[in-house]
Amino acid sequence: MKVAVLCSGVGLGVYVPGLIINRDLKKNNISSEVFILENLIKEEKKNKIPMNKDAYHKKFSVALIGLKISKNMMDSICQEKLESIIDYWVKEKISYFIVVSGFWLPIIDIYKKRYSQLDIHCECVHIDADVSASWKKAKITPDYCHSELLYSYNERKLLKDLLISDEHPISFKDREDRLLVHGGGWGLGTYTSKIEELNRNSIKLNIIAYDYSEVKFHDELNKYFMIDPSWSPWIRNKDGDYIFPPFSEVKSNVTEFKSNNDYPEVFNLIRTVKGIVSKPGGATLIDSLSAATPLIMLEPFGEHEKKNAELWHSLGFGIYYDDFINIHYKMDFLEKLHNNILNQVGKRESYISYLISKIN
Repeated sequence: MKVAVLCSGVGLGVYVPGLIINRDLKKNNISSEVFILENLIKEEKKNKIPMNKDAYHKKFSVALIGLKISKNMMDSICQEKLESIIDYWVKEKISYFIVVSGFWLPIIDIYKKRYSQLDIHCECVHIDADVSASWKKAKITPDYCHSELLYSYNERKLLKDLLISDEHPISFKDREDRLLVHGGGWGLGTYTSKIEELNRNSIKLNIIAYDYSEVKFHDELNKYFMIDPSWSPWIRNKDGDYIFPPFSEVKSNVTEFKSNNDYPEVFNLIRTVKGIVSKPGGATLIDSLSAATPLIMLEPFGEHEKKNAELWHSLGFGIYYDDFINIHYKMDFLEKLHNNILNQVGKRESYISYLISKIN
């Protein structure tokens, strides 16, 4: 039996977790394959995604408006590509799906109705602490789907672990005296507006730049890093695989980006800093818990991220940015948050163990 892992490349928060799940399934000798939603979208609409990405990066308010505008994803789906993937699933006898983006649900429903004799099962994994936009906009909840939260806002607790790496978190005292500043895969949020303020208070930063225009060479306080701007999450590599984002420190206009086969290269950076300054995206929660690195939380991207922030704050894993200012940027407070997270690492059933028990 082959398992299909269904995710999306439009945001790395529902791309990277899918690749992590696929990696772990293969490590446990379960045949699996990743499918990216954008490869079913009509070409003229898919070609507009990079333009939307740039617009959302430049103005966070535009991104927030875009999130609220309801769209029927099926209007963007190419019928020929849809038929092709359904034929492929039939050929590969795929009936078990791990769904990371709710936008896939109407597509699976078409598959189920066409091949009603198939015993289809979907495991829907929610990366956020509450239901996010893709699930709400799908507007269907088939009885063959089972939903699982990694973290629950309503219960104020962690439920399952989806860890980036088995490596034990680095102790706080052995970390660089730096913070990591980023805006997630699309460079969203108010993070760039905080850099100067943090630097004025002598805080050294590792900054994930959106593109070369945000890099200041010969900067004495900050180091700059970047995902390869030419990389697309919905294009396979020469071996036919989807890969973790190619990443590198940027020291000149000529940069050699590399992709780690086991997990995103940025995680090696996350493990070595004392805090992450970012909006509270679901994948950032996974990073925070995996590395025992506290979050310094900026304005959220939607209601689901607001709940992510409230959960992380209530668990003692994160602090709101304005509160961090009020305590005068004290790193020793971040150490307390680090220890709170450290005490919870690996204390629950892993999501992959849960999946294996269900699949078998």
